Parts: sequence; structure tokens; C-alpha cells
Amino acid sequence: MPIESLEQPSQSRQIRVFISSTFRDMQAERDILIKRIFPQLRKMCEERAVTWTEVDLRWGITDEQKAEGRVLPLCLEEIHRCRPYFIGLLGERYGWIPEPSSIPIELLEAQPWLKQHLQQSVTELEILHGVFSEEPMHGHAYFYFRDPKYVEGIPAEQRQDFAAENDDAARKLAKLKQKIRGARDEQVCELRENFADPEQLGDWILEDLTKLIDRLYAKDQIPDPIEQEAARHEAYARSRRLAFIGREDLLRRLDEYAAEPTAKPLVLTGNSGCGKSALLAEWVARWRKKHPDDLIIQHYIGSTPDSSDWQGLVRRILGELKRAFAITEDIPVQPDKLRTVLQEWTMKSAGLRRHVILVFDALNQLGEDGAARQLGWLPVVFPGDFRVIVSSLPGETLDVLRERRCPEQNVPLFCRDELAPAARAYFESFAKTLPADILAKLESTPAACNALYLRAVLDELRQFGKHQELKAKATDYLRAATLPELYDRILTRWHDDFGKLAEHRDLVRRSLCLIASARFGLSETELLDLLGKNGEPLPRRPWTEFYLAAENALTVRAGLLNLGHDYLRAAVLKRWLGNTDTTHQFRLQLGGYFSEEDTPTDRKLDELPTLLRDTFAWNQLKTLLTDFQTFRRLRSSERWKGELLSLWVPLSEHYDLVEAYQGALVEAEPTLAGNRAITYYETASFLYDAGRYAGAEPLYRQALVIYESSFGKEHTASAATLCKLARLLQARGEYAAAEPFYRQALAVFEQSLGTEHATTLDTLIGLASLLQAKGDYDGAEPLFRKALDVNNRLLGPESLWTVNTIYGLA
Repeated sequence: MPIESLEQPSQSRQIRVFISSTFRDMQAERDILIKRIFPQLRKMCEERAVTWTEVDLRWGITDEQKAEGRVLPLCLEEIHRCRPYFIGLLGERYGWIPEPSSIPIELLEAQPWLKQHLQQSVTELEILHGVFSEEPMHGHAYFYFRDPKYVEGIPAEQRQDFAAENDDAARKLAKLKQKIRGARDEQVCELRENFADPEQLGDWILEDLTKLIDRLYAKDQIPDPIEQEAARHEAYARSRRLAFIGREDLLRRLDEYAAEPTAKPLVLTGNSGCGKSALLAEWVARWRKKHPDDLIIQHYIGSTPDSSDWQGLVRRILGELKRAFAITEDIPVQPDKLRTVLQEWTMKSAGLRRHVILVFDALNQLGEDGAARQLGWLPVVFPGDFRVIVSSLPGETLDVLRERRCPEQNVPLFCRDELAPAARAYFESFAKTLPADILAKLESTPAACNALYLRAVLDELRQFGKHQELKAKATDYLRAATLPELYDRILTRWHDDFGKLAEHRDLVRRSLCLIASARFGLSETELLDLLGKNGEPLPRRPWTEFYLAAENALTVRAGLLNLGHDYLRAAVLKRWLGNTDTTHQFRLQLGGYFSEEDTPTDRKLDELPTLLRDTFAWNQLKTLLTDFQTFRRLRSSERWKGELLSLWVPLSEHYDLVEAYQGALVEAEPTLAGNRAITYYETASFLYDAGRYAGAEPLYRQALVIYESSFGKEHTASAATLCKLARLLQARGEYAAAEPFYRQALAVFEQSLGTEHATTLDTLIGLASLLQAKGDYDGAEPLFRKALDVNNRLLGPESLWTVNTIYGLA
């Protein structure tokens, strides 16, 4: 297994817990956990933007020999992937002891500690590896001992499955339990003893893991969508950095660029697969460590299906700038405004004494339309505090960058003499070595100079268990002259090894097609549900066997599995998803799965709307978007606000936007209760963002009536609605009608919030802008000066609020 540092739980935002137990006597307990307890914990995690995954390699297996005979290597690898979370269940059985000769030599070499424990059961080996071998497990391991009296209530004909196998097993189990008690006393693990039945065990685990989730991921500390998106790109960057070596000259070139004031982006060029993504990821990690105060926004286009949307990219940059520099302006929703606003915001951010570094990988993959790749949204020049590094393959995007006279840095393929050191470094990261004759074969293969090709071959060879056939396997892979041909051979190997099991036929094809058809990828739990039969999820063991083979060709971002590279995605699309009907069927399956979720969770909102759009389920999409619980969630974040509007672009060909929401309001009226005012207000704001002012105005006025009757005219909610009405009327050019609304709102805010509150100042500037627009410069100037004085005094002359006010005054 790779040598790597473990993420802190709060950074990864995922809990992946391994469940260890004996086989025959714990089936009822495992069923309760899988079917009743873990779904509740998963739901709790989902509400906090955390991915929950349980790993029980014995659940769903009916034959103990099948469960235990080949499971040890899988268990040890899964325990590593689950660190630091572990649950151990013990009754009176000690568990199955594998024959020493059945343990693979490769496993003993990779896990030398096993040689000292060849007479222990698989269950004890799991516990030793999971809790006692590494410090990071401490504090996240939970043990539960069943009451010995439980056996007395078991029917006589079944009792042998719950009792100790023999005296020796009983002694070993007693010693193991005592070791766990000692670990509890040293605060290495948590322990509860004598659960009376499976139901009580379930209650205990629910209580304990709820406390753990509360401790690690407090309900009031949920990251916003911008933070979640940043985490996805950081996870992708980590996967690119694995076993990165060399390229020190290129890293120095990037350092030099970032250290010097420059107005234009630096463009990395080079053949596809030469390692541009890995180079950028490695450089970002090193620069961030040396310059922790810099704001670095890294975006790897193609790392997720949604990452190639230029509007989403621009909104993400604006969101990061808004948070970092306390910008009060709203992020525009309309695409035409997004095309210019990045230039405006970067200029306003200039001189704030904090460097901003933008890293855009694979700009040539941006967008499905030519306009996105022609970079009309990307400023031609940047202020001195900004550094922009991009990469691009040849094509219209690179042509545009060259027309702008951006400096370039070529990223060459590996030289022949770099191949052997790179291969050795990669194998050493997995505590393995590669024979000299295969290293020589690599050096004589021109395609291996491509970093992606080299890594893909090495990863396949790393997993190949038959030493005597390793050279033949390497020769077969190295016959592939191109990356597409190589990935096609890899897919063949996966399907031959894992996709032809009678009881789980087509596992490889269905898994990869489902992942490829999802927008952000799939969690393991979601994928196992989708691969299962008769309402039961797929047992984990067959999936784990395939996943461990494909692990480094896949990526995990925020707990979601994705295809790790465009070449793998292209190979899957060509082999299995080339038919439009086939793609449609996988999307329909995913749409049906996410539709079963009643509440608008993050995962449902991330996946279902686009699935309904892509399967042309227009009525279902309209119903979803006009469900006001869903609608309010979509309006709760900047990213989803933009997506909601984008979804209505194709939907508007089938339904009128205003009529749809007016009808939904009439239908939902009896159920709105205390949400009436906010629902009218948010619906009006959405219609305003969409430019449907005539539809928005009466809804704002209805919201105002509700607020004023409920809270009074002097309440800030009433004033906020007045302010929105004023902005709407101003946008329509009705300045005379807008002015009294601004003044009423300003009076309330000054009285309730004070003259120096951000909302008060924003309204003051809004009124000043209105007067300026209607030509009343004498009325506008003192308002601008008043706002400027407050901003300058509270925030300083270099704050963005001050700069914005100066722009208005000028």
C-alpha cells in the first residue's frame, strides 16, 4: 500500500469506517447496522456535506469460506483506506484462522508483522492492523462486546455458531479482549461491553458515532459550496502529485514567474499526458507552503464533468475574491454580465497587499461552445498583485493566448534517462521494486516518455501478482503505441479479471459507466446501491477487489469516485457508452435513484437536475425546480443560483418561467405557513435575476405586505424588500417610483442597524446611484461622500468598499 500522510478528518470531510467481526455469529448485528443504523448516520453526514461509507466485507456473503478464504489482503487494504475509523464486534467466537500457506507471499512481504501472527484469526489480524499498528487510529476506534449470556437464548441447534470453537480459541479471544480493555484504559479506543442483543448494539453505535460526527463536523460549521468545490480540486491535485519526481527546472521557472510583477498569464504547453497537471499540482503545494498568505485558486478543468463550465469557473473565482476581500456586490447571475465582471473585480482588488494566484489547468477543455475557449471572460491583463498560470493544448484557446502575447513554458516529455528513476520512485512508494529487465524495456519504449502512459503501465504492473509472468504482461502493455490503445487494454484486463463473475456479471462495465454518467461522480454507497439487485446493495467484497485494481486510475474527491483522466473516460465512452441509447439508460437509472430521496440534499441537487435535463424529462425538471423546499435550497448558494437560471434556459422552451412559479405559488399556498414571505421574496428575486421584472414586481409587493403586517414597517425584513423593489424599479428606469422606496428603507436601516452598518451603506450607495442615474448629481454627491467617509474611516483607503465608493463618486 502507498506510503502517504493521512488527512485530518475535518479536511477530507468523509468518514469511511471498517467493520470487523466474526462471521457466523454476527449476521443479525451486521444486518441491523447496514439496514437501520448506517443509513441514519449517512443522512446526518449528508446534511453536513460529509460523505459516509461503511466497509463490511462479510455482509451479503453466505459462505464463510468465501468470506474468509481470500479476504485477508482485501481487509488489510480496506483498513488502510478507512483510517482512522474502525468498529470491532466480538461475541464468544474467535473466528477463522487461515492456513499459513494460504497467505500470499506478496502480502507477507508487504506486511512483515503478519509473520509473527500466523496462528491468529482473520478478525484478530484486522484488529491488530486497524488499531494497534498505527497511531492515527487512536480515538476513532470503537469496540463492542456482546453479553456472554446471549448464547443461552439461542436455539440449541444453532448454538454452535455462537459459542467458542474450542478451548484454544476461547483462550485467544479472552486475551484479545483483555488487550482491547487495556487499550481503552490508555484512551486508544472506546469500548462498551455486554450488549444484550443486536438492537442494543445498534443503539449504542448510533449514539457513539453521532457524537463523533458532532465532534468532527459540527452542524454550524458546514462549508459553503465554494469551499466544497475548492476541496474537490485539491483532492484532484493530491492524486496528480503521487510519486512526483524531477522537473526541478520547471518548478523554478514557475517560482520565478510568480515572484515577479507581470500583467499576463504564463502558459504551459506540451503534449497531452506530458505531466502539466502534475507539475501544476506539485508547484501549488510547494508555493502554498512557502507563501501561506497568498490566495491560491486552482482549477483543473476536466477533473469533474462540471469543471469545464466557464460560468461556474468565473463564479467560483468571484466567490473566492468576494470572501477573501469582503466584497459586498452580488455575483452576477446572467452570463453576459459574467463576461466582464472578472475584469472589474480584479482591478478593484488591486493594491490590497495580498497576492492572488490563479491556476487553470487544461483551458482548451473549457466549455462546449467556441466562445468559452476564446476566453472572452478572461481579462487580457491582470493587476500587479495577480499571477495567472494556465495550461493548454494546441487549438483555438492556445491561439488566443498567443495573440495576447502571453509568455510560454513548454513541458517536455520525459527523457529516456529519466524513465528508470521515475519508475523506481513510483514502485518504492508502494514498498516494491521493479526488475531490471522491465526497466530496460520501459527505457526502450518511446510512448513511456509520456508521464500518463508511464504511470498507467506502472500501476498495472504494480498490481500483477504472478512474478513469473510479469515480463510478458509488461511486454503486452508496452506494445500499445498510444494512450487510447493502452487504456483499452487496461479495460480489457479489468473486465476479464472482475467483470465475468457469474453472480456479479458486468461489474466493471456497469461501475465505470455509472461513474462516467454522474455529474460529480458517485460515493461508494451510491454505487453499491445502483449495482445491487432486488433492493439490496451489491456486497462490498466483489467491488473492493475491482476497486483496488483500478484505484489509481480513479480519483476520490470529497468522498465521490470519478474517472481519473480524460483518456480513461474516453476509453469507457468509446467501448461502452458510444451508443446514445445506452448513455440514456444509465442516466435514467441515476435519475431514478436520486429521485427517491425526498429531501433536497446536496447530492440530490448536484445530480438530479442535470440528469433530468439530459434525459429530456422536462415535466419532472419543472416539478423539481418549482418545489419550494428545493427552490429555496437552490437559492441558498451562489453556485446553485446560477445553475437554477441555467436550467431554465432549455426548460423555457417548454414552460413559461413566470407562469410556472405563479402556478406553483398558488398550489403551495396552503403549505407555506411561516415561509410565505420568504418564498414570495425569493421567487421575486429569482425572476428579477432572470430579467423578468414584470413577474417579479407583484411578488415583491406581496412579500412586502406580509412582512409589514407581520413585523411592521420599521422591521429590517420590510426594509430589505423595499430596497429590492427600489432596485427593480431602478432597473426598469422608473426612478421617480424607486426613490421613495430607497429612502424609506434607508431610514429603517439607519434607525435599526446604525449608519455604519454594511446594509445601511449599501442602501445609501444604491440611493446615490439612483440619483446619479436620473441626473440629480447635487443630490447624489453628498450621499457618495458620506459613504466614502464611513468606509475610509472603518476599513481604510485600500478596502474594496472604499474603492467602489470612489468609483461611484468619480
